[in-house]
Amino acid sequence: MLNFGKAIKRYRIQEELTQKELAKQAGVTPSYLSSLEKGRKEPSIALIKKICNVLKLPYEIMFWESVEINKQVSRQDRKIIELAKTIVRHYFESRNGPTTIAKS
Repeated sequence: MLNFGKAIKRYRIQEELTQKELAKQAGVTPSYLSSLEKGRKEPSIALIKKICNVLKLPYEIMFWESVEINKQVSRQDRKIIELAKTIVRHYFESRNGPTTIAKS
């Protein structure tokens, strides 16, 4: 399952932006951004890209960070998913320079 709201909020706070500031820069209303962060709405891919541009974050990282691991997933599979997230982060850091990745 993907939960973009939690990831958006985590990175917004990390970048020390208010909902109002991020919303304005991404071209949405603060109330819409709030709904995204609370999981009441799902962003379009275009909006994810806009938000990632504001947050200076590759959108691929946002997708990976939005993956929520179901509790029924085995411990071994959880480790594989977390390793995949780490590989994606390192790949983009090697291509684009260091990115500040928020820790869950």
